[in-house]
Amino acid sequence: MILLIDAGNSRLKWACLQGKKLQPGGAVPRSAASTRDFATAWDELEPPEAVFVTSVAGDKFDTTLTNWLKRKWKCEPTFLTTRAKGFGVTNAYVQPERLGVDRWLALIGAHDAWNGPVCIVDCGTAVTLDAMRGDGTHAGGLIVPGLVLMQDSLKEKASGIGDISLNPEASTGLLATDTGNAVIAGSLYSLVALIERVVGDLSLEWKEPVQCLVTGGDAEQLLPLLMVKAEHCPDLLFTGMAVVARQSGAAQPPARTKEKKRA
Repeated sequence: MILLIDAGNSRLKWACLQGKKLQPGGAVPRSAASTRDFATAWDELEPPEAVFVTSVAGDKFDTTLTNWLKRKWKCEPTFLTTRAKGFGVTNAYVQPERLGVDRWLALIGAHDAWNGPVCIVDCGTAVTLDAMRGDGTHAGGLIVPGLVLMQDSLKEKASGIGDISLNPEASTGLLATDTGNAVIAGSLYSLVALIERVVGDLSLEWKEPVQCLVTGGDAEQLLPLLMVKAEHCPDLLFTGMAVVARQSGAAQPPARTKEKKRA
């Protein structure tokens, strides 16, 4: 079994690669650098043959994680980094290392699973959009505040909104009839409009349909509102990590190539 770990801004997520099969793991809120997070997540797991990590949690957290894995399983983790080119994908960034490793791995996962051009939308603390042609050429991307950041910035900076209680679970239509729901609906539709415009513009520019792939913690809030064809891919990053793990020799490659989905 290969353990795949994603240490994000607010959550610690994992999945397991068992032979050819990517198996769902779980997620826990991430503390600054607490070994309690690791014990909660992985105490019941069988010892892994290898561990691959993608992390934006900082050096202190990464060191704590490494030491815990060594003590627990005598296992040195491999921290994945972004490349200029690899695994069928060409990075568009002038400074390739500046592209977040989570975005890089999502590109690898999308290229492995899909035929044709895609726009990957990762809905987390920030929302990132990355466009990639069918041959694996990354065209570049966009970064905007996520839902919570948008809502928090209004509460912090806009007069008369700071004392409003926001309930993301409240149902709202296109137009709201109170300030709290107006902030929630406005942030949702801001992102929906951006996603639909980018996917539409790419399709026109490239003269072929672009498949929208949506991942990240807030994906399920946005998907019902999108009018463009969109596929929910909650494990896209782990799909990319599995590709890297297989090609590194840590896991046995599949006996035959999985047929890609058509965009």
